[in-house]
Amino acid sequence: ARVERNVQLHTAFVVCNVRIPPLNDQRVRQAIAYAIDRERLVREVLGAQRATVARSLIPPGMPGHDEGAVLQSHNPARARAPLQQAGVGSNVRLELWQGGATATASPELLVLIQQDLKEIGLDVKIVTPSSADYERGQEMGTVPLRVERWVADYPDPDNFLYVTFHPSGNAYNLG
Repeated sequence: ARVERNVQLHTAFVVCNVRIPPLNDQRVRQAIAYAIDRERLVREVLGAQRATVARSLIPPGMPGHDEGAVLQSHNPARARAPLQQAGVGSNVRLELWQGGATATASPELLVLIQQDLKEIGLDVKIVTPSSADYERGQEMGTVPLRVERWVADYPDPDNFLYVTFHPSGNAYNLG
């Protein structure tokens, strides 16, 4: 028997709804980026043998992937400053939605994100709606935070970028 090891064309990411306060403030989103310990998520939930910390939306092995991209490292102390600058106190509550019956993130992953954000003073409630309520929430723009993933249909960077950022891309339309 032969075992092959391949890079899967898959990425996962936290989506912040920039139309919902306080997520509409770039400093709050920056604080969230500093607060989330990506290395721990990979190590404790995904498995270091099966996953690597993403440096960009485009996964390793594809044209356009930048292995040298600098990430905001996990730094809870540094995360607190942008929150203070944005006037966000410890009484802020956010919801982190899990995708109903078609959840893309494990409960363990969501709990670790919740813990990381609590460490910087953000009270995060994990919400697990029905699939219909989840889709309705996305359509209405009422989902504050969620974890999404994308697995490429074919090995082309455009298959990640178009669906995510182009206004007519139907997967996430974050652009």
